[in-house]
Amino acid sequence: AHGSLRLTLGPDNTEVDVDYVLEVLPGVIAKLRALAPLSSAAAAKH
Repeated sequence: AHGSLRLTLGPDNTEVDVDYVLEVLPGVIAKLRALAPLSSAAAAKH
């Protein structure tokens, strides 16, 4: 792995907050992976 993400929940987080992160995060990760200089497609060529 080239990076990591730590999410911390606290008493002020709501179920709506968690649902939002679960909805949005996969798309954000996909965009970041596509921008990475050694994406899986680029790594396969080496």
